[in-house]
Amino acid sequence: SSGINAECPLRPGFPDGWISQVTRVYNDKFYIEVEWTVGPIPLDHGREIISRYDTSLSTNKTFYTDSNGRELVERVLNKQPTWDWNVTEPIAGNYYPVNTRATLVDSKKGMQLTVLTDRSQGAASLGEGQVEFMVHRRILKDDYRGVSEPLNETANGQGLIARGKHWLFYSDTLSYHMHRDIGLDMFYKPTVVIGNEGELGVPSWNFFKGSTPASEYLNVVTLQKIPSAENTTSLLVRLENTLPSSEGGKPISVRLDDMFGTPGKWQGYQELGLAADRDIEKVVDYKSHTQYDDTDTTTITLQPFQIRTFVLNFLTNDTENTF
Repeated sequence: SSGINAECPLRPGFPDGWISQVTRVYNDKFYIEVEWTVGPIPLDHGREIISRYDTSLSTNKTFYTDSNGRELVERVLNKQPTWDWNVTEPIAGNYYPVNTRATLVDSKKGMQLTVLTDRSQGAASLGEGQVEFMVHRRILKDDYRGVSEPLNETANGQGLIARGKHWLFYSDTLSYHMHRDIGLDMFYKPTVVIGNEGELGVPSWNFFKGSTPASEYLNVVTLQKIPSAENTTSLLVRLENTLPSSEGGKPISVRLDDMFGTPGKWQGYQELGLAADRDIEKVVDYKSHTQYDDTDTTTITLQPFQIRTFVLNFLTNDTENTF
């Protein structure tokens, strides 16, 4: 377990105590954890509450936000890449959706700051070397954006309380994959199962088998038992290469029968589209899609940032008691 090396309450002086923030540094972690609590926001006037991080990085009016936790998209202050923008909303117009992370990059120093979020939030970089996140708001007037009502959500007669965390860390720009590593740790935490002692069957099958090369950038997104034909057990499996080529990602080869089965149990596989609702041949050009695969040895290759979906089939007697 991680021991806390330092814990520092930040800005505790609000007289009515509706904002608090704690910063933690752990002995064996390279990131800083910032935990914030906001609310109920008073009703005296509308407020939008942000958490802003100021750095000495030279960012050239640019920061980066993720797209659904995957690609990082460049965001330039008061500029859009595909049209000439007449800036009428200098603050709101520079806010962008963040699902899991935002980064500041200083190419001259070769350094970057990454901020991971625990939920989707709006973020902006309105000044050099800074990034801010909208963590809570309570608005008492309509913003004239179509809903014709103020943003004044309540529960039990009071405004809502929002709690969350940010994780911050510096890295050099050649180690930008670090945000992928820690992101997987944060967002794919093991599922905790609780039950009566003696009633839970503990799976004995380790799906990593044989000589499959371990890659820290290979992620098992889905491993799910699905309905199958008689005398077979079928597993829905999604595999992801977590690094894009722009961040140094390389192809990853995986032998499916070696990774998920042992001799005598493997019965073959079928590749599906990402949504697992149709055969892959109906989704993409199959020849180009599989040009790096070796189907004779059930070896498939994941290109940088690629996700592929498979149904793996096994003899019933081999797997019926393991899931």
